[in-house]
Amino acid sequence: MNKHWIRLGGMGLAVFLIAMVINFPAAWGLYLLQDRVPSSVKWQEVSGTVFDTSINHVEVILPGNRRAVLDNIEVRTSVLPLLLGRAMLEFRVRTGGEDIAGQARLRRAEWSIPLIEGVLPLELLTGVVPELGSLGMTGRIVFHGSGLSGKYEDLPGSGRLVVTVEDLRLDLIEADRPLGNYYADLEAGEETGIAGSVRTISTDAMLNIEGTIRSDPGGVNLHFIGKAWVDAGASDPVRSLLPLLGVVENDQATIDWQGTL
Repeated sequence: MNKHWIRLGGMGLAVFLIAMVINFPAAWGLYLLQDRVPSSVKWQEVSGTVFDTSINHVEVILPGNRRAVLDNIEVRTSVLPLLLGRAMLEFRVRTGGEDIAGQARLRRAEWSIPLIEGVLPLELLTGVVPELGSLGMTGRIVFHGSGLSGKYEDLPGSGRLVVTVEDLRLDLIEADRPLGNYYADLEAGEETGIAGSVRTISTDAMLNIEGTIRSDPGGVNLHFIGKAWVDAGASDPVRSLLPLLGVVENDQATIDWQGTL
């Protein structure tokens, strides 16, 4: 009889401990892990449990005091992968009225994102690349990534990212329609960095762009080489963009741009 009660008591204790772990508040979990969270990441409010977390107003401070602000991040995971030391997450990010969704795996020294896709408002880039702020860019970025991975706190060392910029407009010029839609296909490699091509995909674009983009192996320093051109009948405001992009000859600008992430 005593053994029977001991077994029941042990089972009850196990169920109680599992319930405590599953319902452990996310805010407490982040507090306990705050030494592992980069100081460049800030947030205002956390709710839910460690297995179903919602984080509001997340701000990521990038080098050069650049900032990316996200309205909300939802993260879901399960118990077993955590017990095995492999955090497998499903996440959804909301910002500027748009959504991003994907899957991620976290290990002690590296991360991987097998799949990520979504939409971002183009205005979000002005916080990441302040030089673009004066242009008054509007539009949206549609992207799909696969096989992305890298070291902890580093940019991707492998994977592919396909990006489309839709309905690009600039406050600098008056136009009755967007400048165009643009497409970039990028690959990341540990030895080669980020490399890919950029081109215009709308047949009625007012501003055409074509070229290649590369980075150093760390993926921080970017270099774009290409050209931009307008049709012979382009308006003067559209034509005035060419000198901002590079040296102009015969209604075509040669672009040689370098920047950092």
